[in-house]
Amino acid sequence: MVSGSDPHPPLAPHYAFVVQYTPDTQIEVGRVRGRVEHVVSRYASHFESLEALLAFMAQVLREVTAHEQAAEAEAGKPPTLHGDRPLHPGESGKKV
Repeated sequence: MVSGSDPHPPLAPHYAFVVQYTPDTQIEVGRVRGRVEHVVSRYASHFESLEALLAFMAQVLREVTAHEQAAEAEAGKPPTLHGDRPLHPGESGKKV
């Protein structure tokens, strides 16, 4: 059960990713390769570096936030800051 004073609010699936690494990944030496998928939209990308992984995630999160703010504006609500609440069920960001 989550209380109003819980320092860790529930995590929204609209901000979740699955990351799969190739067997030759060695994070400690900077070799990072694999595939990343946004849980809700199912947008996916292969990556060959930590920078590429993070760039994909940042792009998807920008799209999710923009979509969320557009939906709130359409509904006449003031925009919220990124991460304040998840998108409504069924909504997702634009394909990247």
